[in-house]
Amino acid sequence: MNKDLDYYMSLPYEVVVERDENGEYFATIPDLPGCMATEPSEGEVRASIEEAKLGWLMATLESGVEIKEPPADRQYSGRILLRTSPEIHRFLVEEAKGYGLTLNTYLNILITQNRCLLDLESIEKKRAAG
Repeated sequence: MNKDLDYYMSLPYEVVVERDENGEYFATIPDLPGCMATEPSEGEVRASIEEAKLGWLMATLESGVEIKEPPADRQYSGRILLRTSPEIHRFLVEEAKGYGLTLNTYLNILITQNRCLLDLESIEKKRAAG
């Protein structure tokens, strides 16, 4: 099979979209190092990352560097990157310490107990008391 631009563009590369503290959207394709886009809306960043992917693939094909393909059967590492506010982060660390747990263990318990949504009012009360 000829692995040309159309071939690579058709592959199901994972796109990761995050929102930064300024409200901008940032997209990356982890399997294509340096392939990224930033835009003010999620829709715009999804379009821009496709343009960035096209440019990245064209430049990489032209240079002759090997292009990593997405895994056929994506494996999950068990690692989750989560961005949150400093207040929630502090609250979770303090709660974990209160139970004598690491933050990682505490978060796993919260997730498995389906208690992922935190009551912001109780967070504020604990913050005001602490």
